[in-house]
Amino acid sequence: MLLSGLSCLRVGRAISWLALTVVTVGLHGQSATMVVTLPEDYLPGLKVLLAAAVKQSPDQLRREALVDRADAEIRLADRQRWPNLGGDFRYNSSQTGISGNADSSSDNSGLFYNIGLDQAVFHWGDVRRAGQIARIRAAVAAKEYADAYRELAVAIRQSYLSLVASQARLREIRYTLTLRQQELASAKEKQALGVLSGADIAGRELELNEAQLEVDRVTANFTTDCRRLARLAGVSDLSPESIPDALPLPRYDPALATAWTAAVLRDGGRHSFRAQVLEMRIREADLNYRTARMRLLPKFNFGISHSVETSTTASESAVSQTAITRDSMELRGNWTIFDGFATRAIKAMTKADRRYAEAELRRVTEEVMDQAQQYQRNVVLDARAVELTEQRRHAAELGMRREQELLRTQAGEASQARLERSQRDLRRAEAVATAARAAFLASWSAFVSRVTDDPALQNLPSRYVR
Repeated sequence: MLLSGLSCLRVGRAISWLALTVVTVGLHGQSATMVVTLPEDYLPGLKVLLAAAVKQSPDQLRREALVDRADAEIRLADRQRWPNLGGDFRYNSSQTGISGNADSSSDNSGLFYNIGLDQAVFHWGDVRRAGQIARIRAAVAAKEYADAYRELAVAIRQSYLSLVASQARLREIRYTLTLRQQELASAKEKQALGVLSGADIAGRELELNEAQLEVDRVTANFTTDCRRLARLAGVSDLSPESIPDALPLPRYDPALATAWTAAVLRDGGRHSFRAQVLEMRIREADLNYRTARMRLLPKFNFGISHSVETSTTASESAVSQTAITRDSMELRGNWTIFDGFATRAIKAMTKADRRYAEAELRRVTEEVMDQAQQYQRNVVLDARAVELTEQRRHAAELGMRREQELLRTQAGEASQARLERSQRDLRRAEAVATAARAAFLASWSAFVSRVTDDPALQNLPSRYVR
């Protein structure tokens, strides 16, 4: 089989995708085989929702704004690498005079302007570290965006599968309602012949009303769940008629699930987006600490400037004009010798940030490893449930066929009633089997999303998952 080499599986993107797409599987030794993928490969409508959620889900739109803001902060941090060019200008007009001496008054006016360029020369690596910190924060925003979409994809899958199970349930109870209507009509015919009493009719009508109530309640809940899923995915509408009422029989290979779980345990749970984010936070805290250590060291800038002052002075006896031009070049040092222990406080804060991130990383990695094992157990249990419900469905199908054969040879009212009962049992078994298949696919997709790269991440640009 294609799975013979999966015992040494590692959680690398290429190997994970290859394993996911070429697995040949069987459910607890069943002879049939098929390729295990994810629910969206069975359900085209689900695939459309997952693709739409990238750009339309309210949560993803908020996350995208945070990513754009982090990208802008990179440009803001990099501005320190470039020189600052600026200037100022002013026009001044004044009059002076001496009290009691009219001849001493004069008018003075002039234009003054200055253009200067300033460049950071040596800041003990602060400028470089500011750019590195901004890039780390942008990478964190991208990872958090991807992780939010991964969790959203899991939630959309589970909600959609729940709708499929509800649709199967609706099919069953609508069939039961139809039978109740037929039974009531038949009972009224018998009442007209004097075979049944009014009490019998009242009982049949009560059963019909109860069946109608159940259909109405499940339909209302189903419609509400459709609207809720539409809001979650960010689409304008999700038609209840677009939801299928059946699922194919899923199969999987327990060896693949075991190999993926073992890979997560070997990796220490560090493959998750959340763990990667915390590792970045630790690097950010280290860079902030290095910057804090340099706060009380002198910083050096280089600057050049050009200024012009023009002045016109007019008095009773003369008019004079002057122009002064200044060109300067300087290497300027700025040294904060004492800052009220602010540097000591900032260093303590960055150390605390690192300790917090390290503790959170340990918690997250342990949680990821626990979840991987728990999700694998859920997959195994749900696979057993699928097998048992399939046996029930198969037995109900055989029972219905047997009643059909008996009806051909022993036609009668009792045989017809048994056939209708067997048909109702088959519809119920099919609904239960569909619910079990939906539960398995929900568990399987949550497990795959936890232990390896979720295939839904292919909907994102590569910058978010690399």
